[in-house]
Amino acid sequence: YSAPLKIPHTAEPAFVFVHFMCHHSPYVIKANGDSYSGLNSYWERGSETEDSRYIQQLQYHNNASFEMFDKIIKSNNRPKIIIHHSDHGPTKLTGLNYSEQFSTMTKEDLEDAKQDQFPITFAMYSNQIDVTKMPRNISPVNVFRWVLNQIFDQKDFDLLHNTVNY
Repeated sequence: YSAPLKIPHTAEPAFVFVHFMCHHSPYVIKANGDSYSGLNSYWERGSETEDSRYIQQLQYHNNASFEMFDKIIKSNNRPKIIIHHSDHGPTKLTGLNYSEQFSTMTKEDLEDAKQDQFPITFAMYSNQIDVTKMPRNISPVNVFRWVLNQIFDQKDFDLLHNTVNY
């Protein structure tokens, strides 16, 4: 977030993809944007300290994201589509060795852990297409297919079966 947002000043369409690793430990950013020093959060997973640092980093990310989206929306009158989504939901697993933890879980606990990670954060803004027409049960694999079909007013990109794999 500290790098200046460079919005292309051209009449040509532009596609920009940005991936922030903001909700993954180690949580190193305070709510005001300062960094923690001497942090080894991987070994503090599940601690009150880690929970507090997660909330601080989440607060910073949310504020910085809204500022960035606002800047993009106000930048010019070009058509815009902003898609904001996470790669997965929270996990109950701790530490670094997930495969070892999976091997010791009951089938029911494993299914619970998987289901916790499937829901994602998702929001979309557009001044070009009617986002209210997007199917409510759409899975992340189909979001870009649906958007491209709306932009080009055709159905060149068939929607895939809405499923999740782990």
